[in-house]
Amino acid sequence: MQSGIQASAELQSAFSAFLSDSSQRALLIKIESESLVPSYPSRSSSTQDFLADLNSIRSHLLPTEASFIILRTSSPSSPSSTSELSALQDEIAAITYIPDSAAVRQKTLYASTRLTLVRALGTGNFSDNIFITDAQELSPEGWKAYIKHKESDRPLTREEQDAVKLREAEGEETATMGLGSASGRGGKVSHYVTTGGANRKGINVGEGIEEALRRLKDSQGGDMVQLVCFIR
Repeated sequence: MQSGIQASAELQSAFSAFLSDSSQRALLIKIESESLVPSYPSRSSSTQDFLADLNSIRSHLLPTEASFIILRTSSPSSPSSTSELSALQDEIAAITYIPDSAAVRQKTLYASTRLTLVRALGTGNFSDNIFITDAQELSPEGWKAYIKHKESDRPLTREEQDAVKLREAEGEETATMGLGSASGRGGKVSHYVTTGGANRKGINVGEGIEEALRRLKDSQGGDMVQLVCFIR
């Protein structure tokens, strides 16, 4: 459901300035007279400490009033900082803050306007669209928890998917490997190892290997059997 609220020219101008000025950490927005407008303070200056900036921004959020926050996210400059905070470096998040204590009409109005805001300012400008109900979620601890949750839900890259498939294939190969024997010319018995997969292959094995593997399986022959393959 859309609210019919529109972004004001004042907000469009303030957001353009925000995009072009990387020293600005956040832009606070409210709904006023059926329009989205910058709220006071319209912009929160950025320091080198992302967590300190979060505390500053949170101090402007009231427990009974909803608000929108455009947040430029980055990792702290200190090399000892929590590594998870680097996940959203130099990206911008649109945050909808609707406290539980806000009036019902205000809750409905802001909830139905959050997508309008992102579309009006350009969906491609935002890395995340976040909904919070407690100002503490914008505390250093709250942000770390969000990043941890985001990373746990992150889809695998193509390379990671290929690595998983390779490990699964190697597991299947190992699970289907076995020993066998066959009679050749003159009744001679050849021992061989079969490997799983679409193309099953037989590899001749020397004397004593079958017994060594059986003893290993029964925990009677130590922890390892070393095999050498000679390719002709």
